[in-house]
Amino acid sequence: MLDTYSEKFADMKRKHMAFFQLKMVLGPCIETLILLDRLAYLLEQVRPSCCLCLPQCVAAGGIMFLGCSCVRAS
Repeated sequence: MLDTYSEKFADMKRKHMAFFQLKMVLGPCIETLILLDRLAYLLEQVRPSCCLCLPQCVAAGGIMFLGCSCVRAS
């Protein structure tokens, strides 16, 4: 039964492998774009006069502290 399945879809194996290789190459690029978009959003939420170096303004990993006076009230 497995032999017939393998023979039936032998021509699709190359396309399948190409798809997964493309997915592995483009995956990190897309994740980086998403993280950069999140960073841009966080930087928009911080007042220009705020020092971006302060961990109270922008926390690692994209988490903003709610008690920070630098964050714009929404």
